[in-house]
Amino acid sequence: QTKLNGGVNKNKFLDAFLAKFASSGNLAWSTYFGGDSLDFAHGIASDINGNIIIAGQTTSAIGISSIGAYQNSYGGGQNDGFIAKFSSSGGRIWSTYYGGKGYDICAGIVTDKSGDIFITGVTDSLSKITSSGAYQTSYGGGQTDAFIAKFSSTGSLLWGTFFGGKEYDYGNSVVVDQSGNAYISGETASTSGIATFGVN
Repeated sequence: QTKLNGGVNKNKFLDAFLAKFASSGNLAWSTYFGGDSLDFAHGIASDINGNIIIAGQTTSAIGISSIGAYQNSYGGGQNDGFIAKFSSSGGRIWSTYYGGKGYDICAGIVTDKSGDIFITGVTDSLSKITSSGAYQTSYGGGQTDAFIAKFSSTGSLLWGTFFGGKEYDYGNSVVVDQSGNAYISGETASTSGIATFGVN
């Protein structure tokens, strides 16, 4: 994307961007990513094939999802999360919204050794976050919940779950170990729904 598309915020146009630099410090390529409103990239990861995946938030109704995306339309509310995958040469492979009718941000992102993608973030949407049989299928309550979701390398949702109690919960970062277990960290004001018994 060679042209700025973003909406106006305090007289400034805001799109996300992605830039690749060589190990020598020279710019290899760079691109905008965004639609007709405000778009922010918060997290970035690479996979085993050198592809780049970014995650963030958007209020754009167009210019975000690719054909055949997991969620090809804006969920509504204050903003949606998004995930976008690019080749090592900067071409977009696929991109998707992730969010419901509330406030959704994709903050942290990582890939595993198979190229699958894990995201974490924050939401107050009651739908379009979890999958059937997930650890926590119902919104915990309060201001926001954290979430974690796993996507395949081709952009299909494998599973997604809320993680939170009855107050403020936010997922900031995610990592994956060699066994494929995912770990998220963040912040919370909830007095229940967070800790497991016997863990210090």
